[in-house]
This record gives sequence, C-alpha cells and structure tokens, in this order.
Amino acid sequence: MSPGTPLRTPLIIIGGGGHAREILDIVEAMNLESEKFEVLGFAADKYYDEAEMLARHARFLGGVEPVLRDFDAQYVIGIGSGEARREIDSLATTNHRQPATLVHPQSSSGFGVELGPGTVIAAGARLTTHISAGRHVHLNVNSTVSHDVTLGDYVTVSPGANVSGRVSIGEAVTLGTGSRVIERLTIGAGTIVGAGATVVSDLPAGVTAIGTPARFAEKPG
Repeated sequence: MSPGTPLRTPLIIIGGGGHAREILDIVEAMNLESEKFEVLGFAADKYYDEAEMLARHARFLGGVEPVLRDFDAQYVIGIGSGEARREIDSLATTNHRQPATLVHPQSSSGFGVELGPGTVIAAGARLTTHISAGRHVHLNVNSTVSHDVTLGDYVTVSPGANVSGRVSIGEAVTLGTGSRVIERLTIGAGTIVGAGATVVSDLPAGVTAIGTPARFAEKPG
C-alpha cells in the first residue's frame, strides 16, 4: 500500500458455500472501483467449501460465534436463509460488530432508495425510486424492485425475481427465483414464494405459495 492510500475496512464473510463466494465477487468488484474492504476470510459452522475457497485464496477463520467475538472487523452474511441471517445478526449485535452494506457496481438504484445495514445488492439488480430495505436484505442477480416498495429485515429476493410498485414485504420473506409480485400487495413475514410463482393477491405470514396465480402449498395454520 502506497503512502497516503486510505486504509481498507477489515471484513469477514459469514458463510462457506456458493452464496458466500458470490459475496466475495461483489466485494472484489467494489474494490476495483475503490479499495474499500480487506477480506480477512470466511467464518462458517455447518458447511465450508474448502476446495473452492482455496482456489480463491480465501482463509477459513473458524466458527461464526468465535470469529464474531475475536475479530475486530465488519461482517457481511453470505447465507441465503433470512432466518439464518436474523440469528447471525443477533449474535453479531451481542458482540458489538457492525455489518457492511454491499452494492455491486453493476447494479442500479434511483432516487430515495434506503438500504439497511448488511444489505447486499448483486450484479444486475435494479431498484427504481423510493424503496426502503431493512437489515440484511439480499437482492440477488438480475432481480428488480419497483417504486415505493418496502422490504422488511432479512428479505431474500432471488435471482430474476420481480417486485412491482407499492408492495410491502414482511420480515424474512423469500421470493424464489423468477417469481413475480404484482403491484399494491402485502406479503406477511416468513412467507415463501416459490420459484416462478406469480403473486396476484395478498399473502399472510408464514405460508408457502406456488404457481401462477400463486396459491398456498399448504393451508395456513
């Protein structure tokens, strides 16, 4: 590092699989534009893709709890499950760790877009105007979110999913790959919208909806 070069922020990626490697891609793309982060390595409990990580010269730091306790660094969660992100967020907060917000330079956002701590925006994601995203929201590759949408904490918008205007999406909702939500709807917390489904009416909390139009895979309750 040359004299006068700003110090990079130490960063830990939580997760050890493919999604964590995608997070690394985003960090590397951001660093090409501005050397912002220094990735210290990965932390994982249940799964660690050692061969792939070694190919990326990525260091395995250990389990999630001891890493968050012992490493003075920001963190980002490379795990697809919103519920898992909620648990890790709580653990990180207990250890006074701050999440990093990542925005791939090949994504786009319009006026009035507010991103909560730990939110990740992947390549090709498009956010138009007046959108609010909570903590640790993930908008994956080529997903789109239209005007006046609220995304609750830990929401996952999978690759190619489309959210129309004035939609309210509750905490830890998952929108499956290629799913669509038409305008002015509400989706309750914890609900899963299956891959390719089209949501045309409000969905309550805690259900799974599949098909076009989307219907409950199982009756709520």
